[in-house]
Amino acid sequence: VVHKLKFMDAVPVALLDLEANLNPVLIPFLELAGGVLAESANQGVYIVFAASGADLNKLMAQVPSLLDAEWQAVQNNRVALLNLDNYNLESATDRVSLLEDIAEILHPGSFIFGNEGNAWIRFGS
Repeated sequence: VVHKLKFMDAVPVALLDLEANLNPVLIPFLELAGGVLAESANQGVYIVFAASGADLNKLMAQVPSLLDAEWQAVQNNRVALLNLDNYNLESATDRVSLLEDIAEILHPGSFIFGNEGNAWIRFGS
């Protein structure tokens, strides 16, 4: 993943929790997966919502009320929901899976690891 990303531009991403605040847990993974932290949700080419204790069903129920139609990621249907509880960050294998999943979210034509629908989903408004 990291080698392939050397040849791609970094993608600005807003990493948000269920209160639309920055979720710092994902920042190290974002940078390795070819992303760069956006300064605000509106500046993110992608928005990734993730929170501990929030499975995909909970995210799908709560995220719509957090979305702003003015955000470019919302306008371009580039919002993803990530189930953080799917990963044990103490496990090297799960950390790699998280990195792969974020890379797939940000670069859908370049990576396919097969966790879409289980660990994460694209969320259209």
